Amino acid sequence: MSPDNNDNELINPANTVFWSYEGTCGPAYWGDLTPEFSPCREGRAQSPIDLTQAVVADNGLVNVRYCRTPINLVNTGNSIQLDVEPGSVVEINGAVFQLIQLHFHSPAEHTIDGQRCAIEMHLVHADSDGHIAVLAVMLTPGQTDHDSFTELWAHLPPKTGQRCVSESTSMNPRSLLPDDVTSCFLYTGSLTTPPCTEGVIWVVLTNPVALSESQIAAFRKL
Repeated sequence: MSPDNNDNELINPANTVFWSYEGTCGPAYWGDLTPEFSPCREGRAQSPIDLTQAVVADNGLVNVRYCRTPINLVNTGNSIQLDVEPGSVVEINGAVFQLIQLHFHSPAEHTIDGQRCAIEMHLVHADSDGHIAVLAVMLTPGQTDHDSFTELWAHLPPKTGQRCVSESTSMNPRSLLPDDVTSCFLYTGSLTTPPCTEGVIWVVLTNPVALSESQIAAFRKL
């Protein structure tokens, strides 16, 4: 069973429109590609931003409750995305959001005091009314391989549009997060890709996760 396609439509209602990170379909032109992308040009609360003030989560501000899901990876051409089966949720200030998918950006999109990490992982959630919340994690170079990413990277689809599904192999996305998810930057912004929808709740964890240099290189090679 895979996530409901309607959930992904909440995130990108115009996902058939081609966009890229460079050229005439790059960020400077996103807002002109289709009317649905107009927030990319006209928005007033756009992400990513430079993060400067950490908010320490008290009294369960962020409560992650993820469960195992089959590995279902797709190469979108702009990133590698893991589609997640229903059941994994995050609770933010008492509001519950279901995890739909996670994907990666290299280099990181957000900066912290002007500093940019090697990779940024976005775990995208939506509630029953279509409100979006993204949990972001910075991935930094470390000395050893990260076991959970080794498992995930073993199924990286190398070609645009290619999907790699392993029904016999499952993982809990919680294993991709740092142990401590209580210290975070919390703000309201937008999707960082078209249609650049605003009103997105961002929870950017201050604690990074370390991957080996070879794991980072394997992702960047794509």
